[in-house]
Amino acid sequence: MQDNASAPVVYAAGAGLTDLAAAWLAEPRIGRSLRLVWVGGSVHPGLGMSPPGPPQPEFNFGLDPLAAQVIFNKADIEI
Repeated sequence: MQDNASAPVVYAAGAGLTDLAAAWLAEPRIGRSLRLVWVGGSVHPGLGMSPPGPPQPEFNFGLDPLAAQVIFNKADIEI
């Protein structure tokens, strides 16, 4: 790992966070050098129709909820 980088590495994720969570768990020091741009969220009221049935988890979060919990709750990665 390179510790002397002056600019953060930007990680853009438009799906699950499995790979990022695995990398952070293997080497937590990378969190200080990363910035995460994560595309997620549910349908905005008035801009789309929610699917029928009970509410579902946000799609990208639902791909790997454990990985998302690691990144959002434990990692020191700027989001």
